[in-house]
Amino acid sequence: MRFATRLNSFLQQGKSLQQTLRAIADVRPGAVVDFNFPEHVNNQEIAAIRRMLEEAGLTCNGAAVRYRESFKNGEFCFGENRTRAIDLARQTVDAIQELGGDTLTIWLSYDGGDYPFQFDFRRAWDIVRKSFDEIAAYAGSMQVSVESKPYDPRSFSVLPTTGHTLHLLNQINRPNLGITLDFCHMLMARENPAFSVVLAGGAGKLFGVHLNDGYGNTDDGLMFGSVNPARAMEFVYFLKQTGFDGTVFFDTFPEREDPRDEFALNVETFELIESRLDEFSQAISRVLESQDGIAAQRLAHAMFFGKGENPRS
Repeated sequence: MRFATRLNSFLQQGKSLQQTLRAIADVRPGAVVDFNFPEHVNNQEIAAIRRMLEEAGLTCNGAAVRYRESFKNGEFCFGENRTRAIDLARQTVDAIQELGGDTLTIWLSYDGGDYPFQFDFRRAWDIVRKSFDEIAAYAGSMQVSVESKPYDPRSFSVLPTTGHTLHLLNQINRPNLGITLDFCHMLMARENPAFSVVLAGGAGKLFGVHLNDGYGNTDDGLMFGSVNPARAMEFVYFLKQTGFDGTVFFDTFPEREDPRDEFALNVETFELIESRLDEFSQAISRVLESQDGIAAQRLAHAMFFGKGENPRS
C-alpha cells in the first residue's frame, strides 16, 4: 500500500510546504502526497512544488478541490456557484497533471439543506449528476473520486452515503468516476465500513480511502483503529479482499499530537492489522463461513488479546 497523510496537520504547526514534505519523507520515505487545491498551491509555482517533491523523494497522488467560504450556500446547486465550482475542479485537474498525479477528489461540503422546503433534492440530483459528468469528461483518463458525508456543515448533504454515491456513479456511467470512502463519514452515516468497501470495490469504483476513527456523531478525525479497532480490522480485511492497491490516506486531525508521530503510528497500526489478518486468515474464513457470533468473539479475543485457539489449527 502507498501511504499519505493530511498536509494541513503539518502546516498548522507552522511549517512551510517544503518543510512539511521533508517531514513526511522522514516519517515514511517514498510516501505519496495529496494536495488541497487551491490552498496548498495558491502562492506556489507548480514547477517549484514538483522540485520540492523530487528533493524529498515523494510523489503526488492527486489533489482534492476545496470549496471554501465563498461556496457556503452550495457548490453545484446554488445559482452561479455551479460555473465557478466546475471551473475550480478543472483548474485542479490541470494542477494534478502538472504535479504528476492521477486522482481528483471532490467532497461537496455545502450542497444540501438545513430546513424543510429549503432544498429541492429532485432538481439538485440532476444538477449534481450533470456537474460530475462534465468534470469527469474534462479529466479524461484521470480518476475523479467522489467523497460522501451525511451532514456537517449542512444538516443534510446531497450525497450522504456510499449507496447514494454509487447510485449517482451508476447513472453517469463513466469509467474514470469512482468513490473515496472516509471511515469517520461512514460511521456518521451509520454504515458498516466493511460492507461499504465491499460494495464500492465490487462495483470497480473504489478509487480512494480516507482512514481515521471517531465516535460516530461527528467527524472526529482520531487515529485509525483507536476507537473501533475491530471495525478497523474488518475494514482492512475486506479492503484487501477487493484487491485495492491504491493510496491509503490518513485523514486525521492531530491538534495536540506531533503530526509526524501520529502519521507514523497510523502506518504502524495499518501494517499491524495487515500482519494479524495474514496470521489469522484461515480462522477468519472459518468464522465467516459459520456466521457464528460466539466464534466471532472468540476470534476477536485471539486476535486482540492472544487468547484462544491456534489460528492455523
